[in-house]
Parts: sequence; C-alpha cells; structure tokens
Amino acid sequence: METKKRQRATLTLIEALDKILEHAKGSQLKAPFYRKVKRYTNYIAERLELSPEESVVLALFVNNSQSRAIQFSDFQGYLDCRMTQMFGLLNAVDTLVEREYIYRSTRHKEVHYRMPSEFIDAIRRDEVYTLPATIGLTLVELFSAFKHLFELIDNGELEWYDLKSRVMDILAENTQLAFCRDLLDLELSTYDTLLFVFMAHRLVNLGDAQISIRHDLDDIFPETYELVSVVNSLKQGYSGLVKHGLVAFCFEDGFANKEEWSLTALAKQSFLSELSYIDAADIIKSKDIIQSESINPKTLYYPLEVEEQVSNLERLLRDENYQAVRARLRAEGYRTGFTCLLYGQPGTGKTETVLQIARRTGRDLIQVNISEIKSKWVGESEQNIKKVFDSYRTLVAKRPLTPILLFNEADAIINMRQEQANSAVDKMENSIQDIILQEMESLEGILIATTNLASNLDKAFERRFLYKIEFSKPTLETRMAIWREMLPSLQKAEVRELAEAYPFTGGQIENIARHYTIDSILYGADGDILTRLHKHCRTEVLNRKSMGRIGF
Repeated sequence: METKKRQRATLTLIEALDKILEHAKGSQLKAPFYRKVKRYTNYIAERLELSPEESVVLALFVNNSQSRAIQFSDFQGYLDCRMTQMFGLLNAVDTLVEREYIYRSTRHKEVHYRMPSEFIDAIRRDEVYTLPATIGLTLVELFSAFKHLFELIDNGELEWYDLKSRVMDILAENTQLAFCRDLLDLELSTYDTLLFVFMAHRLVNLGDAQISIRHDLDDIFPETYELVSVVNSLKQGYSGLVKHGLVAFCFEDGFANKEEWSLTALAKQSFLSELSYIDAADIIKSKDIIQSESINPKTLYYPLEVEEQVSNLERLLRDENYQAVRARLRAEGYRTGFTCLLYGQPGTGKTETVLQIARRTGRDLIQVNISEIKSKWVGESEQNIKKVFDSYRTLVAKRPLTPILLFNEADAIINMRQEQANSAVDKMENSIQDIILQEMESLEGILIATTNLASNLDKAFERRFLYKIEFSKPTLETRMAIWREMLPSLQKAEVRELAEAYPFTGGQIENIARHYTIDSILYGADGDILTRLHKHCRTEVLNRKSMGRIGF
C-alpha cells in the first residue's frame, strides 16, 4: 500500500495520460485495456474527478490537442474500433464539454472539438484546471468573462440559450458592480440586456464603437424571429435601449443609417465611466491597454548590474516613491516626467521586464502600435503621434495610478534623423521625431521605449532618456538559472552542459523549453531528455550558410 502511495506521489497528469494512450493504441477498448490502465485512470479520477471512460477520452483529446477541429471519428483508427464500439464514449465527451475541458462546435454542419490552451497549460504544469470565477468580479474581470463568452459564440462553441442564461447569471452574481446593478434595475427585456452587454463588450474589449445589425447580430440572435424582433425594436424605437437613450443609430455623410448603431455618450458615462480609457481618443484602443492585474507573473534573470538598475526603476515607480520624487523635482524646478530606454539584443527580456514592472507596481500599460501610427497619407502620421500623447494625458488625469506608455521595438521612430530629408517619407520621419522629442520634454507621466538597435539611436533621444538600461546576452550563471526555471526536472550537470554549449538568450531558451514540452505532450516524455534538448537547441538557430539566395 505504501509503495502504491509513493508511486502515485511521483506520477503526473501528463504521465498518466500518456500511459493511457500507450495502452489505448489498437486496444479496441476491450476489458484487458481498462485493467492495464486502472492505476492511471484511478490517478486521474483522484485529481480531476473523472470516470475511467472520461479519463480515456480526455487522453485521446490531449493527443490531438494541436488541432482546432478534432472529430470524434479521428479516434477510431487509433483505437482500432468500430464506430458502434465508440458510441459508449459519447457520454464521457458530454461530461468533458460540460466541464469546459473541451469545446464542441456544430457551426459547419459537422461536429468538431478543440481543447482550450488554458487546460493544456494547466496539465503541463501538473495543475488541476478550474474555470475562471464568475462571482465577485472586478469590472475588468467582468468584461473579460463577457469576452470569453462571445468568443465561444463566434467559434460556434456555445449555444444561444446558454449564452443568454450565462450572461444573465453573471450580471445577477455581480451586483456589487454598478454596471450590473444599474443594468438589471432598468428591467429591460432579455434581448435588450444581451444586446447592451454585447455592444459594451465590443467597445471595451475590441475598441469598436458601433455594430452593424446586418453583420454583427447573427451569432447572438441566431433564430430569424429573434433577429427580426431585435432589429424592428431598434428601428421603430420601442426597444428599451432606445427609450432609455442608451443606443442610437449612426450618421453617414450627414444621413441617418439605421443599419449601424452605437452606444450613446449617456450609456458610456452612466455604465462605463469607471473604465476611463473609453473616453480617450480613438488612437488608443482598449486592446492596446494591458491591465496590470492581467499580467502573468514571470521570473526573470539578469546580470548583476542590470538587475540592480531594473530594481531601482521598479522602486522608483512604486507609487509612494513616485509621488514623493515628483514633488521634490517640481519643487526644485525640474521636469517631473520619467523616460527610460531598454536596449540590447532580441530575446534578452526587455519587453517582459516592462510587463513585470507594470504588474509589480500596479500600473496599467499602454502599448503604442507603431504600424498603426504611420500612415501613407501626408500629415496623418504626425497627427496620430500627437493624438497618442493627447490621449495619454487624458488617461493620466483620470487614472488613480499613472499608466506606463510603452513604445515597444521603437527603432523605427527614434532612429537617427535624416539630415538631408528630400523625400516625403524622410520628412515625415523627421516630423514624427520632432513631435516625440517635444512631448518628452513636457511629459507628465512614464514613457518606456525598447529597441534592438541602440547604435542607430539619435543623439537627441539619447539625451532625453533619463534612464538607459542595456540588456546584454545572459552570462553562464544566468543561462543556468533560466534553464532551471524553464525545465525544473533537469539535473545540475545537465543544466550546466546546456548553458555552456549554447550562448542563448532567455527568449531562445524559452522557445526550446516550449518546443520540448509540446513534443512531450504529443509523443510522450520517453527517451533521454538531454539528447532531445540538444536536438532542439541545434534547430533553434537558422543555418544561414545553407540558405540560398531568394529572388532575382
């Protein structure tokens, strides 16, 4: 008995699923198969509360988890079963769907399934997957829950009646939020409530201020009579949303367009004022704002000097220090904005460092999408970059904690100026740089830029960055620490061998660890781990000598 307990203690979910798969191949699901895998199905029963049949079906789905369109018939050849033999597993499939271990879609007249990446990540960490809570949510978490539901609808993985009941349940379970409480107090019809939640979701999560009743409502109102009823109630003005002044039709070229609708300013002010970024200029969309609490914690390793500089920057941005330092600078007549440049080779952790500083200091992060800033139309790029800073000022004024403005991979806009700018493009680049330089001088907030090409940095920008932190390739000791963090099962000697053999960055080591983990899920963890990792290491870097010239 004691031996069995020790064996269970050393087993993992991945190993148990892999053993089930090993015995399932060609088993025809006969009784001897279930006897052979009893130890592993019992283990999964203890961890995940699944029956033996449900454990077997789960293993089959995990084995096909790389596909987003798994069909039940895909398992037939693997098991060497007639389809009639497999019908007994359909109840097990239903259970996994109910638990959201798998999603089922009937969109294309064929039933197919997929596994959520969150479930795969959980079992990879040997953790029990649990659905996100739907009670006691913050407003940000509420809209994250709505986003999940509407994504399932978009994929055909949630039925209309389930969407309706789950949205209403979430609202009823979170009346501590003014959004839920005030919406329920209006006593709208279920259709109107669902439509309002959908439009608010589109605005908050997608930055999309309007909907098309021809193209956007088919999924949430799939039945023709429901869709017709909703459309008529909007157009004819007897919808509760119209009566309360929460939605209005749009105008196009001065004419009313009753095919396009949006939330009114009253709706935004009454229901979404807590999400102050809704009122910012359109150039910063909600998708570009990363809430600090949504950032996953991650351990980073640096050389000693870099670690000290990063720690100092994080200490400065903790709000009690940030406010005290700004007050002192203001009293001394200095500028109070903070600007920081993180520079160095790709994969050395620059972007992740900004994310972790934002998470630990509780500051939201605004990512500037440089490709969206630049426009082919003369003058628009300059207007766009000006709007970024105008919008940022609006956010700084409204948020209790100053958010961080991040120019990630900013090589394209802080590189050396064109001394003899003749082309329209060169003139535009110089104009953009002039605007950014002026804004950095008067900044009331926190700007961080990252670049891989510090050698191209214009001297004017170099002077305006208060903090400059160089990220070099990790030392041997740092590489060893990263290998240990990524693959804790490695022995000390194996860690050293890999760290000495390959002068990789942290990003490259993470790639290799992910590649190894994926292969272990797909093909099992058998074999010499070090041999497999060496193979992945050799394929991580492109063999440029063998690459022929492409083109003419």
